[in-house]
Amino acid sequence: MSWTTVPAAGAPLRGVVLSSLFSEVRAIRGMNSADVTVNNSTTLVDATGMAVAVAANKTYHIVGRLEVNGNSTADFKFGFTYPSGLTMRYSALGFNTGGVYVSLDQIETSTPGFGAGGIAGVTDDVVDIVGTVFVGSTAGTLQVQFAQSTADASNTVLRGTGSYIEITERN
Repeated sequence: MSWTTVPAAGAPLRGVVLSSLFSEVRAIRGMNSADVTVNNSTTLVDATGMAVAVAANKTYHIVGRLEVNGNSTADFKFGFTYPSGLTMRYSALGFNTGGVYVSLDQIETSTPGFGAGGIAGVTDDVVDIVGTVFVGSTAGTLQVQFAQSTADASNTVLRGTGSYIEITERN
């Protein structure tokens, strides 16, 4: 990305330049509009609304929050779908099934999810995500997915209020 040239001191600031400057720093956010529920399934499903468009050959900073309600039998796992050639490096911070606060460092290149023994798994827990997204030559959609780590008849709910991902382009 080439950055917008700012006019010299004293020169007029035109609307098109100002608009470009704002769009260069605007974050793109995907949010759940309602709770999404999974039960008795370890198959990752899309978290409705938690998707953002990514451009080819760009680098983004990603932050997010997953507000989860479930139990320690089902536990919780999450992952992403994304265009071919995308690589993510991120940390997920939350509590494991033993109630211990953990940080999981992840390099996501082709297979989504943390797998069994993921984080959270107790009533009303939060998973915070922070990292970097490197998009290859294919633009597309970065989509959050989630499921139970162990299939259980109880509900595992990704809350609509408070759950989001947000990306900001880096230069």
